[in-house]
Amino acid sequence: MRATSPASDSAVRDYLIAEAVDFRKMYGTKDLGKTADGRTAWDILSGPVDALLEGEAIRFHRFELPPDHPLSAPYAGHPCDSLELGTDNVLREC
Repeated sequence: MRATSPASDSAVRDYLIAEAVDFRKMYGTKDLGKTADGRTAWDILSGPVDALLEGEAIRFHRFELPPDHPLSAPYAGHPCDSLELGTDNVLREC
């Protein structure tokens, strides 16, 4: 895995949090029923939000980066490439 400059990744976690919270707000309140284990859409969409807020490492796709990020698609690779934002807030290609 190649790490990018930590300075260029300082706002990625905040951006991903904002996007995940908006997505959860939009789709988590839909009454889609419950899964076999009793979870709702809100419960499922809260996983990524909670992981980001707690500073955990998280994997996502290149197309989810901010459009002006140096590793965003199509400039730095395919939109579906997997990336990881570590607990140190350094972005790594997987």
